[in-house]
Amino acid sequence: MINQMSQNENTQNQFSNAIRELQVGKLLRRANITKSCGISAYEVFQFLLLLVFQGKNLFRFLNSKRKDMAVSKNTYYRFLNDTSFNWTRLLLLLSAKVTSAFSALTRPERVKVLEDGIPCQNCAGLCALITAGIFLAQLWRPPKRGFL
Repeated sequence: MINQMSQNENTQNQFSNAIRELQVGKLLRRANITKSCGISAYEVFQFLLLLVFQGKNLFRFLNSKRKDMAVSKNTYYRFLNDTSFNWTRLLLLLSAKVTSAFSALTRPERVKVLEDGIPCQNCAGLCALITAGIFLAQLWRPPKRGFL
């Protein structure tokens, strides 16, 4: 039980760092997802997303011992059902942000040569496939704007 609690806190910390890195608050405002009073839209969205990534259910969480960490269930339902929020735009902006974050991690300069020796006959086909993949990765440049 103690291990599970520390694992949830660790997941929450890593998740908060990822949300901060992706600047989800700015994306929410650009998608017209704001609230006028009470808890901020950013906090509601972060809580709901954290529930999804932890494999939890909102109904069960609101009936658990830790329900004092959450606000009223009506807040969450109104947040999800508001017609003025542009969820499609949020998904588009968030997917573009995640794609650009991953493309920085997979740029061709980061490719390293692992083995310079002559491969044995058993591994020759595998080495040829790896070499072809590295060669194609160096030739292909992703587009500067937009998606694939």
